[in-house]
Formats: sequence, structure tokens, C-alpha cells
Amino acid sequence: MKFEDIVSQLEKGQFAQVYVLMGDEPWYADHITNYIARHALKDEEKDFNQTTLYGNDISAVDIVHAARRYPMMAPRQVVI
Repeated sequence: MKFEDIVSQLEKGQFAQVYVLMGDEPWYADHITNYIARHALKDEEKDFNQTTLYGNDISAVDIVHAARRYPMMAPRQVVI
């Protein structure tokens, strides 16, 4: 998908289950990631349902465990 297509879907509130963002220009991935972090959940839902993991600090098992959690009083779980 193109950057514009992804942003258009996000603005409509249509979030895919998984995004794999990569490329030569990190601005695009950062923009999409920041948009999802700000808009996928309401502020009161983020404490329990949004997890940010950093590559140097985690393993693949940590990502799987975070992604398998069920949302708590929210429509979705967000793992960045």
C-alpha cells in the first residue's frame, strides 16, 4: 500500500490488524506510527491497551505476549 492510502484509511478510523512499516525514508513510518498512537484509542483506554516496545529491550516472545492480550474495556489492543 502507498503512504497516502494508509493515512486515508486511518483518518476514516479503519485500522488494520498489523502494519509492517519499512523503507528508506523513516519519516513515513514515524508519521503512521504516531498517528496510530494518538488516534487508535481514546486517552482513557491507553493505560491498559497501548504498549510501546523498543527493539533493543525486548524479544520476539515479548511482542507475541503483548499482541495476544485481550483489550480491556476498549475495542482494540495497540502494540507499537
